[in-house]
Amino acid sequence: MKFKSVFTVSFLLLSFLVSCSDYQKLLNSNDTAEKYKQAEVYYNNGEYRKANRLFEQIVPKYRGKPQAQRIIFFFADSYFQTKSYSLAAYQYENFVKSYPKSERVQEASFKAAKSYYFQSPTFSLDQEETYNAIEKLQVFLNLYPNSEYAAEANQMIAELQEKLEKKSFEIAKQYHTIRDYKAAIKSNDNFIAGFPGTKFREESLYIKFLSLYEIAMNSVFSKKEERLNEIQQQYDLILRYYPETLFLEDLNQKIERVNTELLQLNTTTTPSEIRTMTKYRESKAALTSKTYNRNEIEAPTENIYEALSIIAKRSQQINLDIKKELHEKLEEFATHNDSLEEIFENKEQIEVSRFYERLPKPHAMAVEEWLNNKIYSRQTDDSKA
Repeated sequence: MKFKSVFTVSFLLLSFLVSCSDYQKLLNSNDTAEKYKQAEVYYNNGEYRKANRLFEQIVPKYRGKPQAQRIIFFFADSYFQTKSYSLAAYQYENFVKSYPKSERVQEASFKAAKSYYFQSPTFSLDQEETYNAIEKLQVFLNLYPNSEYAAEANQMIAELQEKLEKKSFEIAKQYHTIRDYKAAIKSNDNFIAGFPGTKFREESLYIKFLSLYEIAMNSVFSKKEERLNEIQQQYDLILRYYPETLFLEDLNQKIERVNTELLQLNTTTTPSEIRTMTKYRESKAALTSKTYNRNEIEAPTENIYEALSIIAKRSQQINLDIKKELHEKLEEFATHNDSLEEIFENKEQIEVSRFYERLPKPHAMAVEEWLNNKIYSRQTDDSKA
């Protein structure tokens, strides 16, 4: 029994070697007619790689002859069957140009377009080939709207468009993931406008809601109410189109907090109110370096050094007043709870700080007060102290 198995394997191996030897001899042969005959045999038997190599050799020999049309079509189709789609598309298009009146021109046109379809990459990669495939399939449908291949061509276009939708949606979604919320809002708006019937519309609206929520919850007071109202509008929009949305529980939780924030806004001090509290906000002092008339500075005391000493002391008073007031205002907006919000900058504190940074420098305000006779000074008698 063992001897019989060994004999069978040896026989099959010998047959394979003989077959390969015959094929190799045929490739090296100058017998074009025999190559053509065997190429069709291999093609009909589904041995497309062997057939392809033979067709490649004989195509130049038969160019301009009656057999050329058949050979070039089989040559293109052998590439298609072996999934060499780039070469298949090229050869099919070459066939269509060479034999526009052929009975196989419609099939060749369709398979050329289908070859481009198979070259479309996964959605995460560049989609230039996808756009190209859609264009080729659309051209085919325009030329042969009643073709037997029309339904399949339409199906392929739908699949390719869905791939483009997914690509665009994932980009918009990625902006939210990396916390670029303004870009996420804009990208989702563009996505919905570009693909109004997309199956990703519900999730895209939800991602926009989340981005609006993150911005509003960490917003400066001057813009917070407006942004909270935008969240409410987005919430209403989602429920209008998707009343049983998969994201309903999370939406309801977040909109409840939004409503609480809106109620609290009426009793919360805003940065605009803070700005009215500082008595230095109306100062007309110079914001940049300025040259002063020495005589004007010296005039009230008739002594430049005494005048500068008074101005310096007043500058220190102003600086201490502003510093104290700034610390008080920053403390009002300090967060003392452990929450997700701690990953964000405290934008209220930043706005308050920027306001005080825009004030004139203390020494400039002191000079301005001195020149406008707003500083009171008196000499003390050290001997009586």
